[in-house]
Amino acid sequence: MSNLLSSIIPLSIGAAFSPTVLAFTLVLLGGKKAPRARAAFMILGMFIMLVFIALTAGSVSQAAKSEGVKQFLKLLDIVFALMLFYLGVRSLIKKPSEGASSSRLMGHNRGEIGPVRFIPIGFAVMLTDISSIVLFIPAIRDIGLSSVGTPAKLFVAGIPFTAVLIPALVPLFADMIAPVTAGGAMKAINTWLARHNRVVTGGVSFIFSAFLFWRGVWGS
Repeated sequence: MSNLLSSIIPLSIGAAFSPTVLAFTLVLLGGKKAPRARAAFMILGMFIMLVFIALTAGSVSQAAKSEGVKQFLKLLDIVFALMLFYLGVRSLIKKPSEGASSSRLMGHNRGEIGPVRFIPIGFAVMLTDISSIVLFIPAIRDIGLSSVGTPAKLFVAGIPFTAVLIPALVPLFADMIAPVTAGGAMKAINTWLARHNRVVTGGVSFIFSAFLFWRGVWGS
């Protein structure tokens, strides 16, 4: 179990860093029409997509018994590392966005969107959160390959699931528990993210790109 946790926890920490998901959740909670319901349904959509990704990654891990497949999975870690490196470079060189896409999703430009319709938006948010997905998949794969029992696997699987959802869950819970205090804090965080999103995303991408590359080249 300790070996499994030593592999899962670093990947989960990296998957929890998603400035884009955090910023979008803050935009939702700053809206006037059912902000909490919209955020909750978006999180539900993200969770459903994570379950689909986990089931797919888990089924692949069950086939990873031969040495050839294990070598392929190590190569996949290197591919994921290169993807993160690319995302890091792109985040540093791209120009800051104007946030038009968030405005459209909030219904400012094309009419109001009901809360339930944020479930498929949650699908889209999760699928576009590449930096989290490429860390979530190896975590789930390691759990599937582990020799621990099924109850332990399900328990440990909760770590990467929770980590990926943290950028959306924490603002929602904070807004529910202390809306006045959370409102001021979320505005400050949103302003900070608007200024430093590229640097944060780039730094996190480079760090965990190196970690995945190490796993792929020297990992067991």
